[in-house]
Amino acid sequence: MRVRLFCLIGTIFLITGCLGTPTPTITPTATNVNATKQPILPGIPIKGQLSGLSADVKATISIYLLSTSNQPTVWARRGNGDWELTVSPNYQTYQVIAEAEGYVVTPISYMIQLDNMKAFIVENGQVTDKEAIHLDFSFASTIPST
Repeated sequence: MRVRLFCLIGTIFLITGCLGTPTPTITPTATNVNATKQPILPGIPIKGQLSGLSADVKATISIYLLSTSNQPTVWARRGNGDWELTVSPNYQTYQVIAEAEGYVVTPISYMIQLDNMKAFIVENGQVTDKEAIHLDFSFASTIPST
């Protein structure tokens, strides 16, 4: 009987010894992962005005990032008026194009270059001191009036 009891107790110790002592669960504490990174910057505004459109005509403004083949950012509105978009400060050069069906537009496009959290117009391949806050597009109908 003692041998059986000794074997039973030994088996229990052996099983609990193999299982080991429970290790405490370590819960990671939340840390601010952005603490050492640069702050997320807001977009850089570019804006202008559309003119020469009928009130029911939809115009689109497309902004192409020249350094990639990504899809453009597209903004649309009906009729004349102000427009405003933001571009990412992470890139340098953009092309801004306006279009409306049945209309020609002047200018066809603007090239803008970012510098120091501002957008400037590029003319003849040179960055100007003109900020891209007056990118105005003037439309003229290609449909002859009757």
